[in-house]
Amino acid sequence: MSISNQTNKVFGTGNGITKNFDFDFKIFNASDLEVYLVAVDGTATGPLTLNIDYTVYINPVAEGGTVSFTVAPSSVQKTFIRRIEPYTQSLVLATEGGLPAKQIENQLDLQMMTIIQLSEAVDRCIQLPVTSVISSVITSVDTNLANAAAASAAAAVSSASAAAASASAAAASAASIPAVDTDGTLAANSNSKIATQKAVKTYADTKLSSGFTDRGDATGYDFILSGLTTNGSYYPLDLSSIVPVGTKAVLLNVRITGTSANIEFSQNGNSNDYNTALCYTVGGGAMSYDIVVACDILRRIRYNATNSTWSAINITIRGWWF
Repeated sequence: MSISNQTNKVFGTGNGITKNFDFDFKIFNASDLEVYLVAVDGTATGPLTLNIDYTVYINPVAEGGTVSFTVAPSSVQKTFIRRIEPYTQSLVLATEGGLPAKQIENQLDLQMMTIIQLSEAVDRCIQLPVTSVISSVITSVDTNLANAAAASAAAAVSSASAAAASASAAAASAASIPAVDTDGTLAANSNSKIATQKAVKTYADTKLSSGFTDRGDATGYDFILSGLTTNGSYYPLDLSSIVPVGTKAVLLNVRITGTSANIEFSQNGNSNDYNTALCYTVGGGAMSYDIVVACDILRRIRYNATNSTWSAINITIRGWWF
């Protein structure tokens, strides 16, 4: 059989299931192979032991065969199979004997295998350019090469040190650079962050568009006397079904009629009575007030109507501010 494949090694990828891995180069015996397992970091385990860690099937018709592992290589392992032949010549031809064609062919195949083996080994060596004028690498040339290697190593160490210093400086510089803030509300209110152009634009657009929004033509009162409690205590008034999310304050129209009665409004959550809007009756007649009241985050205000004789309390939301 001729030798057509000029390689003598093959890699495979494990998956924790597959045990059989093919090779496509000729061998004479199972012992002609060396088998390894290679980790992700390149660390190799082997050579493994024939008939314990693996077995070999040799294709009797074509070059190649199959290595069957006892335990399937895992998904983080590669398989490595290579042919390794001894550098010997064991064929002995008898004088004036017959021509053993098969034995001679096998010996020629073995020679080609060892040539391929040497070629593969040389390919992994450091080589001089084909145009190099150095014809020998012994004695003085070895010294020159050693000196050159030492100088190269020293330069590499110096370069690595410079790179480390540069990286350290870069890290220090990066640490001093303020953080980038993309929040369009600028809620952090920080001296150590830089807002992006988009964040600044969003913030400015919001502020420019946050003027008063008129509700339009209301079709009735939003709250009336029968839905309110008049006992001189504070109660929340939920506006969330009327005003949109983000409302900061509302403009109320309050129309009241009663005897010695008043009603006051403030932001829900307040505990004092100073920052309030007070609406009161005069002489039992009808009174109308337009007042501005701040909302809490849930769009609620609070009211306190006195325990008096009330004829009417009619409240309409006229508009709001964001």
